[in-house]
Amino acid sequence: MGFGGGSKLEKGLLSRRVAEKLVDNADFISDIAAIKGLPESDFESLTSALASYAGFCDRTALERLIAERITDKNDSSRLAGSIFRLAKLFYDLKDDAPGVAAELPSPTATKLGGTADEVQPLLKRRIGSLANGFACLSRQFKSESLIQATGNQLDAAQIYCDIRPVFDATRKKVEGAVQVSLLRLEYTSAEGEHRVFEVNVTPQQLKTLQEAAAAALGKGEAISELLSSAGVQVAPSGENA
Repeated sequence: MGFGGGSKLEKGLLSRRVAEKLVDNADFISDIAAIKGLPESDFESLTSALASYAGFCDRTALERLIAERITDKNDSSRLAGSIFRLAKLFYDLKDDAPGVAAELPSPTATKLGGTADEVQPLLKRRIGSLANGFACLSRQFKSESLIQATGNQLDAAQIYCDIRPVFDATRKKVEGAVQVSLLRLEYTSAEGEHRVFEVNVTPQQLKTLQEAAAAALGKGEAISELLSSAGVQVAPSGENA
């Protein structure tokens, strides 16, 4: 999402415009407010933990880190979402992240209220910390980008089983029934579009699917063991809403 080439003046104007759009977004302000509300000791403890975290830090791992280090445990889930979204925002901005981060404290402080002299320096430190990035989060975002780049991503899968009546020629008498199984796949295309695929499957095809899934799980475990023995960490591939 970088701005590409251009003079320092042009990049400065673009950074300011991006910052203005972000500040007008209620969800962004809500996330910044969550970061701002952290006690300084909690924020320092959390950023220190993120800086030294080895491997990949997905949403679940981040929430666990936060729960271990903040005073108000009830806010751990919300705070994890805020930090994850903001870190992803700056990751997507790439080299332009510092410029946008530098433009954010002043309008954000105004939006949040309070004394500018008190709020702005705090926001500058905390937004700058997120904009600089943490290796564990960057690795996670990169792994997710690689997965998404490989093609369609499955969102949900259901198998519906039904019985359909078979009528006689008069359409008034049921002579029998037929079993119907429908496999429904909801997925996101490589272009980011939500799509649905449905197909009828026979009992034998369902059995084949079951066997194929079991075989794939076995292969996945073997690959995980191989990578683990080689000291290679595997990125989490679950959902990170």
